[in-house]
Amino acid sequence: LLLLSSCGINNDLNDITADIATSSVVFKSERGFGNDRFDIYSFSLKKPKVISNFHQVSEESERFFRDHIGMIDIELMNDPSRASSLRNDIDKAKNQEDGQYLYLNLNGTSKLYVYSPTLNMGYCLILVI
Repeated sequence: LLLLSSCGINNDLNDITADIATSSVVFKSERGFGNDRFDIYSFSLKKPKVISNFHQVSEESERFFRDHIGMIDIELMNDPSRASSLRNDIDKAKNQEDGQYLYLNLNGTSKLYVYSPTLNMGYCLILVI
């Protein structure tokens, strides 16, 4: 079972071109019709670094964050303290001076990665509709 869970996590984080040291699911939504889901993973790298093809967090990236972070409030509306804690953790990585992100949208799946080399902490928010 652990091996299967690990493969699922690694598959969801397969867009990262760096060596992942640790990863875990920090939120998993109830499954909807078909493949609908909203999941959040945390990860760290074996060696903190700027990840190739990631971009520096900027004002232009705020719309991606607003949409995905808004899903946290929707999914956790019955647990506002957990929602707040999760938002704060993601914002911590995003708001670092070296905060970087990658947004991908393909075939109904959107992924928003955020990572800080200084903290060696990152998150992947996956929305499948």
